[in-house]
Amino acid sequence: MFPFNIFKKKKKLQDLPIENIPQDIPQQQFNEPQENLSDDLINSKLDTINAKLDNIEMRLKKIEELAKP
Repeated sequence: MFPFNIFKKKKKLQDLPIENIPQDIPQQQFNEPQENLSDDLINSKLDTINAKLDNIEMRLKKIEELAKP
């Protein structure tokens, strides 16, 4: 059916040696600000978020108007 054997490839991968990863690699925290983000990029993202919030607010107002008897 297949032109290759899946199980043979899996066995080959299991035979590969595992390299030791150095433990002194610093891991980036999620709450640390990234240095490469410029003020313009941050402002544009905030503008996008504000526009989406405005859109949601307008939709809610329309739904409330339709729900009034």
